[in-house]
Amino acid sequence: MNRIGCFLVLMVLISTAMASTYRLPDNGDNVVGYDRIESFDPGDSLSSFARRYDVGYYAVLEANPGLDPLSVRSGKRLFVPGQFILPDAPREGIVINLAELRLYYYPPGTNKVVTYPIGIGRVGTGWQTPQGQSPITEKKKDPLWHVPVSVVIDMARRGKILEEYIPPGPENPLGNYMMRLGNTAFLIHGTNRPDSVGRRTSAGCVHLYPEDIKALYKQVPLGTQVTIINQPVKVGILKGQVYFEAHSPLREDRLQYAAGYGPLSRTVLQTIGNHQTAKIDWTQVQFLAQKQTGVPDVVGTL
Repeated sequence: MNRIGCFLVLMVLISTAMASTYRLPDNGDNVVGYDRIESFDPGDSLSSFARRYDVGYYAVLEANPGLDPLSVRSGKRLFVPGQFILPDAPREGIVINLAELRLYYYPPGTNKVVTYPIGIGRVGTGWQTPQGQSPITEKKKDPLWHVPVSVVIDMARRGKILEEYIPPGPENPLGNYMMRLGNTAFLIHGTNRPDSVGRRTSAGCVHLYPEDIKALYKQVPLGTQVTIINQPVKVGILKGQVYFEAHSPLREDRLQYAAGYGPLSRTVLQTIGNHQTAKIDWTQVQFLAQKQTGVPDVVGTL
């Protein structure tokens, strides 16, 4: 039975909404979760469908090649990505993978990972979400938004005049919760536009669905380290099988990742390490790298 067929069988057994908390494999493997297939309900938009299953807008598009988001018919069955290769970063604090448009949180003292879809900074000088490390230095419920000058200027060009401050409430783009990174203006926060999650729409901050930021806010203590990385390609191991996952690179990085096949090979080889018996289907690796569905798939065995 092929991969899609297996998930169709699984759907007979699974009817609850997709969880966002997973137990880490005990043996050091780095693949968690499961994919599923769900029906598009009457009245759904692609954004509402994505939110119901706690995935991002572009993640649904990537996982369903050729899908027209404006003409999805009721009852159509869509692939919902829910299996993840953990990013190549320390499993501590919060790890944000920009290319994946996803956040991972490793609660201290547990053997679990919590993961949520995110929105990030849009394309353009000064708008990108920066990579690097920084602790959470402030947490605020019902925050006041001090509108950045760059946003005021940008909105004025579009004919909309913003006040210097936006109070808490439905017009506040920060939503109901925010967490500040270091002494910077960059925040992890909620949103008053849930359809923006899983897209590049912010002025550089990271935003989550309202229900997700509420849950994350309660779990994350002050001082938690946040690591922001950019990994469009990930390689994982689960129960002796090698998985490969490729996302569409951020627009400003696409030339870099179109340079050749060599970097992908090195990523795979670094992950399998000294496993001399590993057998890799390099044709499948290349196929997945070109398709960029964001869905992990098996490319070999150890």
